[in-house]
Amino acid sequence: MITIVKTPSEYTPAGNPIIFQITSDNPSIIYFNVQLLEVPSGNTINFFNFHVRPDYLNGVSFNLSSILSNLVDTKINNSSQAIAAAISDATVSYRLIITEKLNSNGSIVNGDTYNNGNDKFTIWDAELSTPLITNYNQDNWVANSNGRAKFLSLKDNVSKQSSTSTEHLYFLNKNNLAKQCRIRTFNSAGVQNQLYLPALPGGDMLRLNVAPKVINKLFNTDFASVDHYRIDLLDGNGNVVSEEKVYKYVNNKCTLQPINILFTNSLGGVESFTFFNPIETVNVTKTNLKTHVLQMNNGVYGDSRDGIINPSQRTINVTSTSSFKVFSDVLTDHETIMLQELITSKNVYIELSDNQTLMPISIINNNYQVLLRRTNGFKLNRLEITYTT
Repeated sequence: MITIVKTPSEYTPAGNPIIFQITSDNPSIIYFNVQLLEVPSGNTINFFNFHVRPDYLNGVSFNLSSILSNLVDTKINNSSQAIAAAISDATVSYRLIITEKLNSNGSIVNGDTYNNGNDKFTIWDAELSTPLITNYNQDNWVANSNGRAKFLSLKDNVSKQSSTSTEHLYFLNKNNLAKQCRIRTFNSAGVQNQLYLPALPGGDMLRLNVAPKVINKLFNTDFASVDHYRIDLLDGNGNVVSEEKVYKYVNNKCTLQPINILFTNSLGGVESFTFFNPIETVNVTKTNLKTHVLQMNNGVYGDSRDGIINPSQRTINVTSTSSFKVFSDVLTDHETIMLQELITSKNVYIELSDNQTLMPISIINNNYQVLLRRTNGFKLNRLEITYTT
């Protein structure tokens, strides 16, 4: 008989160890054949053979992270047609079929098979830091009835937004538990102005687009009287099933040109941050062809023609690339820590001036000092980054 000694959590970040441990009570066990199936389609993802070892004669353990992590990818969806959207390819569900392979008089024969159709494990495109994965509790990251799950964001729970900002909140919605996004706006006296309850679509991974410009577009909200607004998730009974995000509404100075940069983070979500006043540097490469100054003109050699001196070289090709330098506002310590993820992110975009189209960019900065105020003489810290398109 096959015994499952250890499994991953029902929801597991794909970049962290995804470890199974299995044993057999049959002394003739040589190895286990493991079939990895996608749920609910039942399609085969891969086959494996795991041999028992001298130090573990009746069992094996194996890590599926390197296989499963290639199947998921966090997509950035910047649509403003609805507050919420389902994100495809951000999660994959799977299960295992395990068969014993036994030694029978020198031949390998099948033994017991483990095949539980109710098994379902889900991964998402994330790699939690060592402190987070060491104390990993699924209920902290997946919407559930036991508590208030986190959004997949490293921003502080209180941050700033302006009329030009972009803000996405990604979250895992197990069994479609969360049914509504609750948006509440408040004036400077703390009195609630507006309440909006947009419905959520089905899906394991959802994205909320809760920038002021999107809320204004969809609900015709006048932010002139808004001091701050709050975002959380409700189940079908109106119970809160997520943490609350609070956004202080501010106005950018008219002397600043804002640039929104969006990037995927290590939690499997998307962060956005506003930089200012881009400075473009154009690098030009020219290909030149040497020419002879003396050329025939009406049967006579000369160094000019029609009043123009003949060139000694001719440019036959010009290529140019631009890099852009942008600057942040003064950073809090929390923002300084969070922006490490911008430098290390695999997917970075800028939002173009139409406030909806995203263009992929490459960050040139290859080092980053985490200048916290207590270790920086309490100096005000700004981030300067350079990127190419």
